[in-house]
Amino acid sequence: VTILPLNDLPPSDAVIVAVAHRTFREFAPSDFRRLMREKPVLIDVKGICSPKEIQQAGIRLWRL
Repeated sequence: VTILPLNDLPPSDAVIVAVAHRTFREFAPSDFRRLMREKPVLIDVKGICSPKEIQQAGIRLWRL
């Protein structure tokens, strides 16, 4: 397994936030959006993202 810096990742259909690390808590919706293709989906397992802000950024949000 090769771990790449976020800036080197190709765009994805979805991003899964499965840990509440400070790095991810500090992400703005635009930071998540840059990681995804059209029709983005963010799966927020830990509930660290603001649903309102994520949805305003045009990202579909799923939470557990």
